[in-house]
Amino acid sequence: MTAELTRGGPRPRLLCTVCADPAGPVPAALGTELGLAWPGTPGTLATGGDGGGNGEGGNGQGVSVLWLGPDEWLVLGGAWSAPAAAGLAARLRAAAPGPAAVVDVSAGWSVLTLAGAGVPDLLAGCCALDLHPRVCPPGRVAQTLLAGVPVVLAQPARAHWLLLVRPSVLAHVTGWLGYPGAG
Repeated sequence: MTAELTRGGPRPRLLCTVCADPAGPVPAALGTELGLAWPGTPGTLATGGDGGGNGEGGNGQGVSVLWLGPDEWLVLGGAWSAPAAAGLAARLRAAAPGPAAVVDVSAGWSVLTLAGAGVPDLLAGCCALDLHPRVCPPGRVAQTLLAGVPVVLAQPARAHWLLLVRPSVLAHVTGWLGYPGAG
């Protein structure tokens, strides 16, 4: 089994929660603003775009949008800085052509990257989800319990996973996964 756990980057990542009517104009407008096709189905993700590479909302590392619930998405951008976080949230608010709540939640999450063919087996010991590729192909997102704590688990590509964990339980989760030094 091969699995590698690394922190999501040298610094925390940009994260904004967006709440809006999924049938309204906001999702498509924000997708256009970010340069990607906004996810069209709950529990899926879209990647691409510039993540605010214009200096007002990111660093050009790209962006992912995770559809978490009926009217809630999580926009994951590049490396965090105070100006970038404020810029991304302001940029999304300005681009919304209708009612939308956009909140910078960067400080509320730690982003871990899990890579390798053995990741589903590693997670099977602490997560009740069936992560077999037939059930959970790339492009899927789930909110679940992992090692007894709530997390967001996303698979943007085959053998590549993002694990979003609250900072207060990061050491617990990384220890449970067998990587006590990663948290």
